[in-house]
Order: sequence, then structure tokens, then C-alpha cells
Amino acid sequence: MEILVLISLLSLNIGDSLFKEGDFFNAITEYKRELYFASSDSNLLLRKMALCYVKRGLFEEAASYYSDILYENPSTEVQRLFALCLIKMKKYSEARELLAGLKDSLAMTLLTISEGLNGNYFDAFRSLDSFGINYPKYMSLNKLKTASMILPGSGLLFLGDVPLFLGTLTLSTLGAYVVYYYLKKGLVYEALFSGYPIIERFYRGGIRNTKVKYRLYYDKFFKSLLRQVESQLIKEEEAQLFSQ
Repeated sequence: MEILVLISLLSLNIGDSLFKEGDFFNAITEYKRELYFASSDSNLLLRKMALCYVKRGLFEEAASYYSDILYENPSTEVQRLFALCLIKMKKYSEARELLAGLKDSLAMTLLTISEGLNGNYFDAFRSLDSFGINYPKYMSLNKLKTASMILPGSGLLFLGDVPLFLGTLTLSTLGAYVVYYYLKKGLVYEALFSGYPIIERFYRGGIRNTKVKYRLYYDKFFKSLLRQVESQLIKEEEAQLFSQ
């Protein structure tokens, strides 16, 4: 029995050393070996393995571990990391359910990020304002789309994409002119199959691009904020796990 305990202790030390060296794959192997001997806190080992998967960017595997851990030993720390994994997996509804009731700043920020990445900008912006977090402020998406309907591509101009706005405006105007030119001559067929496709491609395309650009810009912001929260959660989890 003493030999088994000694082996397990050595295995644990090796696992921690590998983790600190950034060799998360082999660290997981060592932690699984320690778990097999069952001579240490299994909850602690499972959390270390889950964190290894987070560090490797394998969020689905990490989420599976956090789900098991949370079932046996519920804690705010595990809930937040589990929610982080769900957000990374684009399971925003599940993440929001998991975070419901948590009032600490990191959990609330994760909830806000989940709302933002899911396209619920009104709720996300309201939360960011209450936290005092600065974020890019554009017109509402409905106003930007309306602007593009009035002046082709102008929503893109308000989003700062001047070249795409100019291209959209120019080619939409060209399409309208071609339609006008042929209709003036009574050539309905030519107007329909020459000018209209240009309008469809660029006028309506400008509206679609406005929506896409808006989503991309805010996705970029929320993903950047998510990386900051992820870094903080990992830092806190490492401090807790490796101080024991």
C-alpha cells in the first residue's frame, strides 16, 4: 500500500510540473493516473484536468469535466468556467441558465458577453453601461439598415467602411441608371435582366453587408472581452488549485 501511495504522490508532482511547463497533454495523463490510484482529492484532480483542456482550447472536453464536477461539488468557480466553455461552444442559452443567480462581476460579465455574442445587443449594452465598460458605439442596426435603404450603403459609412460604401453607392446608382435607360426606350426585358441584377447585387447587398459588418464589429469586441475574462478565470483557478 505504501508503494501505491508513493507512486500516486510522485505522479501528482509530475502532473503539476508538466502543467506549469505548459505540457497539458501529458499533465492530463498523469492526473488520470493519480485519479486511478484514488489516493488524492478526486475533485481537485478533475478540476486540474478540466483546466488543462481549457488551456489547450478543447472546450467541449473541459465542459464535460465541469459538468461532472458541478454535479458532485457545486461551486461558483466551476460554474463560471463551465459557462466559459459553453460560450466558446456557442451554447449561449445554456451558459445563461448556468450563470443565472450569480452576482459576482466575472459571472455578470460572462452573462453579458453571452447576450452580445447571441445578438441580444440591447441587453448586452445596458449591462456594459451599468458596469462602466467602454465599448464601440454605433447607431442601432435598424437605423443603419434604414439609412442604407435611403442612400445605398450609407449604413456602411456610419460603420466606418468608406470604400465599401462608395462601391455600393456607385454600382447601385449604375444599376438604377441602366434600368431607367432601358425603360425610357421601352425595353422592359433588357431593364429587368440588365439593370435589376445590379441593383439586387449592390443595393440590397449593401443592406445585407451593413447587418453583417455590424455583427462582425461587435463580435470582435465581445470576443476580446471574453479573452480578458478567460485569462482572469484561469489565473484565479490556477491560484486555487496549485496552492493546495
